[in-house]
Amino acid sequence: MAREYGRRLLLLVAGLALSAAGVALVLQANVGLEPWSVLHQGMSLFFGISYGTAAMLTGALVLVLALLGGES
Repeated sequence: MAREYGRRLLLLVAGLALSAAGVALVLQANVGLEPWSVLHQGMSLFFGISYGTAAMLTGALVLVLALLGGES
């Protein structure tokens, strides 16, 4: 059981790292972003914060709104 959990957690982290690397490459290449990343990029430019901070703040806000809306 614990071995399966560890394997799945490792796959999750690897997938998130690969996704983050892809977004970083697209940002550096300046070829355009998908809509969710455009929100993060706009927030980072407007508020003067990093892209990662904007992504974390947006994720936290969505999580809080989901919990307040009754999702669990």
